[in-house]
Amino acid sequence: MGGIWPDFLTALILVGIGWSCSLLLLDRETIPRLLSSLNLGRLLHLSLESSDLGIWCYEHQQDRIFLDGRASLLLGLPTRAARLAEFLECVVPEDRERIRRIWLHPPTTAAPGTVEFRVGDSHRGLRHLSLSSGLPGRGGKRRRRSGAMAMGTLQDVTERKKVEIALRESEARFSTIFRTCPAGIALCRVADGFLVDVNPAFLHIYGLERQEVIGMTSFALHLWGSPQQREVALASILIDGRGYQSERSIRRPDGQVRHLLISVDLVFLDSERYLQWTLLDVTENRRSQALASRNEILTNAIMNSLDVAVAVLDREGNILRTNRKWSEFALGNGAGEELAAGVGLNYFEVCRRSFPEASATEALAGMQAVLEERLPVASIEYPCHGPAGERWYLL
Repeated sequence: MGGIWPDFLTALILVGIGWSCSLLLLDRETIPRLLSSLNLGRLLHLSLESSDLGIWCYEHQQDRIFLDGRASLLLGLPTRAARLAEFLECVVPEDRERIRRIWLHPPTTAAPGTVEFRVGDSHRGLRHLSLSSGLPGRGGKRRRRSGAMAMGTLQDVTERKKVEIALRESEARFSTIFRTCPAGIALCRVADGFLVDVNPAFLHIYGLERQEVIGMTSFALHLWGSPQQREVALASILIDGRGYQSERSIRRPDGQVRHLLISVDLVFLDSERYLQWTLLDVTENRRSQALASRNEILTNAIMNSLDVAVAVLDREGNILRTNRKWSEFALGNGAGEELAAGVGLNYFEVCRRSFPEASATEALAGMQAVLEERLPVASIEYPCHGPAGERWYLL
């Protein structure tokens, strides 16, 4: 190695200021020409200009701040020597004490310290600046003895802060949605299958405490019907990028059976893959549907057992329900299959089409009076002759 470096790498010059770095590799013949013609001060200036960094220097004993053009522009101060008090006037009041401590009590080594603060106001707009400070000299020894000077860089980080603030706000919104969502949500790490976070609704569905769930697998919680179902679903999610939906029933520790609608999607958090489980408890809905179905069967049985024709109308006159006797009445009197089916037909229109029959007019007026609650009951007798002969009915 000792013989290789002189031939291939005679000199290495590194200029690093803040975030900017320039690297020059020089051979033996180039060094004399470069040293005779290169203005190192100009090189340093160009490096600073390209990095958008401002330079400041503070003399403690004289209370003088020196700023280059970039730092002067960022602070809105002249490049001439300024006092610390002038500088602090540019800083948002809530941030001044932190800046004062940095400049009056500089670090004890040349290793830079960094602090962020805001300048401007609500009228001119706030800007976020990052100030790095350190002691000049190797290891800070020369300045530690005298304590006379601190120096560093100044950079505008407003856009970065906006992104950070937007990210924090987004995370806060997600956290709120996660905690308050009525559906159960769980995050399961793809790498090992363990649940790493769940929301309160998920715990309520399972009837478990958080410490009982975190670290369990989705398979242990019976979210998968079988290992085969899990393999097929994971292939759909991880390979094809499609979400997965299914229905599952689980039994809680207290013995309750809960019916769930399940959705599984792939999400990325900090570049790691997770499965997001969303559980909707439809147990009560299923019970309501079963009860409604039983009620419907009972209602139909009662209506069909009646020996009179029955039709139920809404306020607009639409037929909502009929019984078997109604269908027999309609077909037996030549009314046709439309009226026999009944449901969905507007009975007011049937009466209007029967005008100018007085009985139809009276029937329509009576039904409307009852539906508009102008009469508790309307009752009329009318003839309805059909193929079987002359018939009279009470409506």
